[in-house]
Amino acid sequence: MSFSKTFSYTGEPISYVVPFGINQMHVELNGASGGNGDFGGQGGFGANITGDIDVSNGETMYFFVGGVGKNGVSKSDANVNTMVGGGFNGGGSAGGFGDPGGSGGGASDIRVNGIGLSDRILVAGGGGGGGSDPQGGTGGNGGNGGNNYGQNGNDDSNTGNQKGGTGGSQADGGIGGQNGSSKQNSWGTNGSLGQGGNGGKTDSVTYDSGGGGGGGYYGGGGGAASNVDSRGDGAGGGGGSSYAYELANDVELKQGTNHGNGIITMSFVIPSWICFAANTMIQTDRGEIPIQLIKAGKHTIAGKRVLGITKTYHEESELVCFKKGCLHENVPNRDTIMSKKHSVIIRGKYIPAEDMVNNETITLVPYGESFLYNILMKNHEVVRANNMKSETLHPQNKIARLFKNHIWKNGYSKNKTLVK
Repeated sequence: MSFSKTFSYTGEPISYVVPFGINQMHVELNGASGGNGDFGGQGGFGANITGDIDVSNGETMYFFVGGVGKNGVSKSDANVNTMVGGGFNGGGSAGGFGDPGGSGGGASDIRVNGIGLSDRILVAGGGGGGGSDPQGGTGGNGGNGGNNYGQNGNDDSNTGNQKGGTGGSQADGGIGGQNGSSKQNSWGTNGSLGQGGNGGKTDSVTYDSGGGGGGGYYGGGGGAASNVDSRGDGAGGGGGSSYAYELANDVELKQGTNHGNGIITMSFVIPSWICFAANTMIQTDRGEIPIQLIKAGKHTIAGKRVLGITKTYHEESELVCFKKGCLHENVPNRDTIMSKKHSVIIRGKYIPAEDMVNNETITLVPYGESFLYNILMKNHEVVRANNMKSETLHPQNKIARLFKNHIWKNGYSKNKTLVK
């Protein structure tokens, strides 16, 4: 069985504890897009990164989901120092005076062992914000397309005087765009580790401010603003770079794919340790029922309620097969396949199936199906499976705890699974 969970934008870090028994996850991260400039350029899109990462039981992971950059909107009460705040997780602010630029989108990232920038293991860069004015420059697309660089923001498309911020890289933040003016507050600022640069600020209501840089592993630079000394439109901010640490596997990077807030999805395969093959007949109070058809709330066993049926993926090359009648006459009453660790009850003792292999009537056999099943009840119980006494899942078994705390608790049916 594959379990999947999506983390949406909240504006704060989201913690997640790795369930017992899970040692690898597949993850997909999307950075947030930048905001649009006032009557001007469009914000760049956020990057996408996918890959497989190793995790540890009980490890705490932190998901930082990037926030979309804000659109620039002219305000009559704005002053020359007004800024348009950047998106959560590193989006650079935009100049907010005159015709404001759009702010940068935040990166989406995963952190382990802490919440500092140095704890990041995967990052999807955010898009740069758009410069302002009807003929304004556009913000660069965020993220990297395999070359680990965010896209540069576009220059002022009217006169070309205002330069867009460059994209972030793997070693440095993007460089802020400049213009033909000596007023450095009208220049975009440089991006830095995890942070997009700010867009330049104009000093006149008749001119245009620059877009903010996108957040990322390294943020993009901010775009330059126009003013009386450097006429034209505001320029766009550069996109933030993406990043994958060296232990990630099957990594794929895409530049400029996501519009809006960021999003992170993780999934993992639930392994199997103590399980029966499909169509094992379980003795219930309604007669023998194939294990995969037993329903929580409908079936009972010896008067005791069934909490649910677990369906898990197995990677064992061989399972144990008990031949019909190998233990006693009609016990089991048909060939019975189960996982190696599953215990059979013999004279009151719990004996793992693999310890009973004799290579004659109890053998190891290949099993081509991917999934196995077991029964979860309030207590650890003995059931008859194909007329052979065997165990249910212990309530404190890792798989039982995972299903109770992470599968059923999150609204998934006790008789349905998400299989990927």
